[in-house]
Amino acid sequence: MWNLETGLCVAVYLARDRVNSISHIGADGTFAAAPGNAVVFLRLRNIHIDTPLVSPSRIWLYLGSASASQWEDAVKAACPWCGQRFPVPAGKLELIRAIAQKASLTPEQSPCLELPAQARDEPGLASECPLCRKPLRFNPFIVDERGSGDDDRIFVESLRDGLEALAAMEEAYKKRHGRYTDQLTDLASLTEDPLQFAKDVTNVFRFGSIIIQASAESYLITGQAQDANATESTIGGPPARFQ
Repeated sequence: MWNLETGLCVAVYLARDRVNSISHIGADGTFAAAPGNAVVFLRLRNIHIDTPLVSPSRIWLYLGSASASQWEDAVKAACPWCGQRFPVPAGKLELIRAIAQKASLTPEQSPCLELPAQARDEPGLASECPLCRKPLRFNPFIVDERGSGDDDRIFVESLRDGLEALAAMEEAYKKRHGRYTDQLTDLASLTEDPLQFAKDVTNVFRFGSIIIQASAESYLITGQAQDANATESTIGGPPARFQ
């Protein structure tokens, strides 16, 4: 193990075989390594480890599909000691935002690269995990992509998920009635909760954008996403395929 700042070797592990991979080193100095086909657990001893740094962040919660997934409600941090995520106190968030404002960074600048070195020495960034009470220190920036251009990508992914769901419902409707339908209300009748179906449609598609063309043997469904460009996509069948 080397100190990246000084270049000095500070620890050595004599493995019996080539080490193929190594895990993140925990706040208490523990980590796992894989020499050959084995897995060993190690702990650093007699070495000083600074108070671990954590970055306040808002993560994307994937809930099985793009349409069901969402951004985390609160800005949280992951404790390097116990591994749990906890909400960052409002006072800490206000301090971090004040640091960024004082540095006069533009939206194009990266705080983790452009903030002055003294910003990281702010005493108020010192804290502890509210769950395990171990010491930690916040980085002077917040990782929050909510509201960024990624949202448009998410809207488009939701559109494709939504069209695939409607196509599956068309197949279910034909299996029951022997034909396809051009009425969204007919598809809603297949669900246990038509009101929830209507809400789901509203969340995924731009209002009034769904157009269904159907005959006894085929269907074509068009819809627009809720992104800034009102991205349009079409799925037809059978079999269901995007056009």
